[in-house]
Amino acid sequence: MTRKIASLLLAIATLSAASAKALAASTATCATDPAAIVAIEWIPRSAHRIIMKHFEAGLAESSDPAAACPAIECINVFSDEEKLDAVLSDVSLKPPSILIGFGDHVCRKARDKCPEIPLIALLARDPTLIDELDEDNEAAPVLLCITEPQPELVWRVARELHPNVKRLAIIYTEGFSPNERLADNLARFGKENDLHCLRTTVAAGFCRTDSDFERSLDKLTAAGGFDVLYVPDDPNCSRFGVQIYSYTRERGLPAIGSEATIGKGCSAAVALDYRAIGARAASLCADLLRKREAPTQPVMIDNELIIDIEAQKGLGRIFSPWLLENATPMR
Repeated sequence: MTRKIASLLLAIATLSAASAKALAASTATCATDPAAIVAIEWIPRSAHRIIMKHFEAGLAESSDPAAACPAIECINVFSDEEKLDAVLSDVSLKPPSILIGFGDHVCRKARDKCPEIPLIALLARDPTLIDELDEDNEAAPVLLCITEPQPELVWRVARELHPNVKRLAIIYTEGFSPNERLADNLARFGKENDLHCLRTTVAAGFCRTDSDFERSLDKLTAAGGFDVLYVPDDPNCSRFGVQIYSYTRERGLPAIGSEATIGKGCSAAVALDYRAIGARAASLCADLLRKREAPTQPVMIDNELIIDIEAQKGLGRIFSPWLLENATPMR
């Protein structure tokens, strides 16, 4: 009996060693194989994780059940230009089937360094970007998901929050081109409808204080005031959402925010639908992997409306029936 047990233990040990060796060999092979899809982000954002979660789920659903789901590698360069260049150099040496870039800057650099790799541009806010990226007709296709806040929707929300709105103010970081373009679009739409869009900015940099934002808003108040304040997703203003909305709340004015500031005091947010972005990117990616014809025009992703019922109650106001029907209450 003792001899049989010893033989059995020896066989198990031999089998375990063989399995471990095979697993190590498999892991080593996977480590050297390039991923089928490489996603690059400039700075870490929870939005990117949410998008990639829905991207992976959508890709799994659209993939051939008999085939393995494509390997995905996510890389963050932490706002380091040299690291971004190094990552793109590595990618060009071991090219994946598809590149995903988060934001205009990463996408422009990816197109410049790796023109032969199909590119899916996510959280891009410049509708002209596809023309810049597609100047070389011989290069691989660019699929652009445009997530620019829609000016007509912002104005509609402003009107629902303040029925007599005539002056909508927007605050953003000086020199931040996506929001400068957004302010231009809001002003253009307002002018066509006898409405006024006012703008104020804060200096770029991470050393801003509450007083910087208060001074910027005081300028608007001194210039005749505003009815509704809009705070888009912005490098500085999003971080100071609580302070900005405290300013409007003290004056009994409603404010519109973004997905970055909902819950900090704004009544409503014109937000990006991360679930829709991830799902649409997965569909575009599946088409590329199957060699289907890719769309040549930017894919527009509709904005999502979110309302904060408690914040609106704090102003002594109630939401309009249209907002209650078309917006999602903050969870």
